[in-house]
Amino acid sequence: MILKKQMQDIVIKWLNKYNIVYDKILFTHTNKLDACKKEKIDIMIEDKSLNINSISKLIPVLCYNALYNEECCGNNVYRVYSWYDIYAKIEKIKRSDKNE
Repeated sequence: MILKKQMQDIVIKWLNKYNIVYDKILFTHTNKLDACKKEKIDIMIEDKSLNINSISKLIPVLCYNALYNEECCGNNVYRVYSWYDIYAKIEKIKRSDKNE
């Protein structure tokens, strides 16, 4: 359990350090698609293939690159390789949403 808490703390500290605005962060092992719908999530960061494939039908998913999710791709799937890349992809998605 300590590792889980440490990982959560790392994510929150990084977001705060770089002034990434968010309403809420959910760390959950339950059905993430349902959580996205319930919480009205705009963009999801995910590494698990099952979640990427289901959630990307609803909203953009930033697929954190791993060997076990190489097959994930699609219109709403954006492969990312670092937190810096995540930030850049979020900015790109926000800009493209404004242009629609």
